[in-house]
Amino acid sequence: MLMKYIKNIRFWLIFLPLFYTMIGFVVVPWMITSQAPQWLKDRLNLDISVQSATFNPFSFELTLGNLKLFDATHKQLFGVKHLYLNYEPSHLFQKELLIQSIQIEEPHAVLQILQDGKLNIASLFPPSDTPENETHQNTTLPINFLIEQTIIHNGHILFEDLSTQKPFSLPIGPINYTINNFGFNKDDLSIHALEMALKNEEKITLASSLSLNPIKLHGELTLSAIALQDFWPYLMPQSKAILTQGLLSMRLPFWIDLSQKIPTIAIDKAALTLNNVQFVDEKQHNVIVVPKLSLDALSFAWPQATGEIDNLSLDEPFIDVAFEHGYIPTFISLLSPTSEAKNRSKETTSSTNSLGTITLHSFKINNGEMVLIDKNYKNTIPSKLTKLALEAKNISTDHNQTLSYTLSSVMDTNSSLSLKGTYLPKDDALQSTFEIKTFAIPKVQPYLASITPLKINHGFLSLNGTIKASFAKETPTIAFAADSIAIAQLLIQDTTKETFVAWEKLALQAIHYASLPASLHVEGITLMKPYINLDIHKDHTTNFTNIITTPSTPKHKKTTPMEFYIGKVTLKDGHANFKDATLPILFATYMNKLNGTISALNTKNTKPSTLTLEGKVGQYGYTKVEGALLPFDFKNHANLKVLFKNIDMPSLTPYSGKFLGYAIEKGKLSMDLSYTIKKGIMEGANKINIDSLTLGKKIESDDATSLPLDLAIALLKDSNGQIDIDMPVSGDLNNPDFKYGSVVWRAFGNLIGGIIASPFKLLGSIIGLSQSEGLKSIDFPAGSASFVSSEEEKMEQYRQILEKKVGLKLIIAPSYNEEIDTIALKNNELSRLIESITSKDDKEKNSYSKAIKTLFIQKYNEKIYDQLMQTYTEEKRSKSAINEALKEKILSTIILPKDTLTILANQRAQSFVSLLTTKYHINPARVKIGELKQTNALRDAWVGCEISIATN
Repeated sequence: MLMKYIKNIRFWLIFLPLFYTMIGFVVVPWMITSQAPQWLKDRLNLDISVQSATFNPFSFELTLGNLKLFDATHKQLFGVKHLYLNYEPSHLFQKELLIQSIQIEEPHAVLQILQDGKLNIASLFPPSDTPENETHQNTTLPINFLIEQTIIHNGHILFEDLSTQKPFSLPIGPINYTINNFGFNKDDLSIHALEMALKNEEKITLASSLSLNPIKLHGELTLSAIALQDFWPYLMPQSKAILTQGLLSMRLPFWIDLSQKIPTIAIDKAALTLNNVQFVDEKQHNVIVVPKLSLDALSFAWPQATGEIDNLSLDEPFIDVAFEHGYIPTFISLLSPTSEAKNRSKETTSSTNSLGTITLHSFKINNGEMVLIDKNYKNTIPSKLTKLALEAKNISTDHNQTLSYTLSSVMDTNSSLSLKGTYLPKDDALQSTFEIKTFAIPKVQPYLASITPLKINHGFLSLNGTIKASFAKETPTIAFAADSIAIAQLLIQDTTKETFVAWEKLALQAIHYASLPASLHVEGITLMKPYINLDIHKDHTTNFTNIITTPSTPKHKKTTPMEFYIGKVTLKDGHANFKDATLPILFATYMNKLNGTISALNTKNTKPSTLTLEGKVGQYGYTKVEGALLPFDFKNHANLKVLFKNIDMPSLTPYSGKFLGYAIEKGKLSMDLSYTIKKGIMEGANKINIDSLTLGKKIESDDATSLPLDLAIALLKDSNGQIDIDMPVSGDLNNPDFKYGSVVWRAFGNLIGGIIASPFKLLGSIIGLSQSEGLKSIDFPAGSASFVSSEEEKMEQYRQILEKKVGLKLIIAPSYNEEIDTIALKNNELSRLIESITSKDDKEKNSYSKAIKTLFIQKYNEKIYDQLMQTYTEEKRSKSAINEALKEKILSTIILPKDTLTILANQRAQSFVSLLTTKYHINPARVKIGELKQTNALRDAWVGCEISIATN
């Protein structure tokens, strides 16, 4: 019966369609859902599940529901909610495999980089036994393959990297992808349209056409508002900089041709935009902020490796530039990759071919802002650049191309900077014009702290000029020229925060500097209203010593000295203060209205420069300095003349108190000083005039001279109250211990000492005496207080001296010589006694011899007299010899009163006073009797009374 049906054609016509239908509708879905997963598991180790499947054997449409792929741990890697495939079998007769449509609904995948660095999908594909160097020669398909349309709708991908210290996760989706006419025939061109979004709804789109035979791809990739902060920690995990926000948008038209031996890649006028980029450091301080970065018309061609960018611009960027060790800006170290990444970068760079010409036609920074601070030094002051505008043109890897640039900015609200120039990489040559206005000079203070304790408190620098530099050779060359350099309102303080140096303006005109050969030319310098304050503190420290600290530097080879030329230097309305607190009384003075000039200073010219300077000293004083000197060889040649006039001397009391021991009550000082310096030896002639000098109260000082200054002043002062002194000075400037002040005070001390030691030498010269030593005493005969005529000549000379030196008085010392005055006085007494005896008797009856006999017998006795006479007779002495022998015996018995010599000395002094006051009409107050003195005899006949000088 069964065989009957089998042999019946109608049976097969009915059975086969029913069987085909059952196979298509029932068996195929059953095999897909139940048998195929197990088969794949057993043979390919693929863990797949399909929840549902339908197949239409008539329309060749296959639909799968909830297709899932699992890894070895049964974690889902991939899934599709709905997959639809429409196959057209009729094209097999044309040797073509045609799929009309593939539709994939809601595919989702998990792509992971595991902790060991491997991909999670790698476990699905076991290692191949095929050697790595084995290649398949025949890649041609036996039949044509074509997919008319592929649609992926609402897909999602979760990318995770578990190998990093902080796991990274990025959900991608929804993804919509349409491919039309995807085939492998020669010149088949498929059209691709991809749209996908990230978690913040950023969009990535791709519109392209693709040919697989040959492989050619043409299209445009578009990125819209990609949030960069999501990727930064993953791409730069070791960076200290934190990207808090930033949006990337890009349009990238491209062409890729892999049909040739060397691939061809081209990018045509791509554009890139970064918006609201913000980097912060670990303390959340802004490091880089870029509201907008635009890159326009980027074109690139490979293998030519040439590229062009029409414009790269940054709008209102902010950069915090802090220079640390090695002068690497902080933002660079924050953004720098790890050392491992750097090494990989170097390896990659070294393995790549050198690029062709890459040119950026225009780079602009619009309204930028930058904060600069140097942390290599303490207490540096940040500089803030605002309204920063930079335009650089023709930035190229071709070193023959010249780069041009302009830069302008406002610095710290009050200053400005502008640059304009060119740079030629081939010659490493730079040329630029520049202008700086009112730059705040205190900003350089931290750099000066190591070489000076002074502090720049205020001041502004302005300059404009040009600079040319070349670094191509071993020795760089730099040339600088400026029309003017001005330093205005400078104020420098000392360590006590007092003003040390200040000026209103220092102006330099026409400055030219060259490094090779080294030269500096300045046409002129003008210094307006300079001020200097010199201060000697009570502890003997000063504000002007050790103001420059010279660092110890290794010895260098001898170099050619720099050539200097400085034109006329002009000083206008200068001021100076000087204070000395080391003195018993604080000394302070000032000079003002100082004006002067210095002629050209030139190292190539042996002609001395001339100097003129004049101004006021104190309230009414005047000073003037004139000279000629070699400014760069001062010790070898200098002639200086310094004039001081009408200096108020009471202001010098602090110095007179210390060095002289007296205050100055009144007086005016004028000095005409002249100095010549040759080969380091200074010779000076100082002419000093002091008017109406009067010393005041005595001041105790250990440094004061012991010389009688009041006497010296009286000796020097003439009848008009004037003191004129010629005081030469000399010194060796080559001696490291040379001090001008010490030289002057030593010369002054020698002058005063000489005057005090020999006052009559000075006084004699005043009245025209070439030999004045005799004025030091008045000579009297021994035993007498009577003047001799020869001494009266001196009395006239004393009168002249006292008339010319109204502040002096003469002092005579009552004097005697014990030996010759005693002998003379005894002889005088003996003569008086002889005279008294001879006057009592008749002179005819009593002779001179009789008187001597009478006196002898009175002093001795007659018996002794007779014995002596007998002896003298036997000796045959003459009458006169006998009388002299008897007189000697009588003299030995004469006793003078104790005060006889004192009375004689006082009589002599009184005779001197009486003669001067009566005959020569000298005021008795100006002739005084001094202390009693014993003195030496002159030629055993004269006794001198010392005459000394004293003040009234």
